[in-house]
Amino acid sequence: VRAFRLSSCARTPRPQLFSESDHQALLAVIPFVQLTGSHRAFAVGDALADEIIGSLSTLSGLNLVARISTEHLRHSADPVGDARRLLRADYVVYGHYSVHRDRMAVRCFLSDTKEGRLLWHGKFEAAID
Repeated sequence: VRAFRLSSCARTPRPQLFSESDHQALLAVIPFVQLTGSHRAFAVGDALADEIIGSLSTLSGLNLVARISTEHLRHSADPVGDARRLLRADYVVYGHYSVHRDRMAVRCFLSDTKEGRLLWHGKFEAAID
């Protein structure tokens, strides 16, 4: 069994994402895509999405789309537009990961689906034990 622990390469301030007008904001977390290797290896991408959903589920004023509803957007050419149009999400988290030898890198993005604006992005890297 392999376990991964990711940490941010750079400290970024936490953005104020949800205003009072977003009282019941709907956020979709799309399973992450593997950049290299087989597209059949969905387990890590699913686990990343599950961890994000679990962490965000504690925030008040935020509703989350069930991951099973976002799976069909995994390889979307327009994840922001598709999350808005198909899921009616106000915000979307999506990203990709790659594994090179003993290192794993993850890129994560948070976008506003109404305006298509990127609100936050982060890159995380870790050694694989």
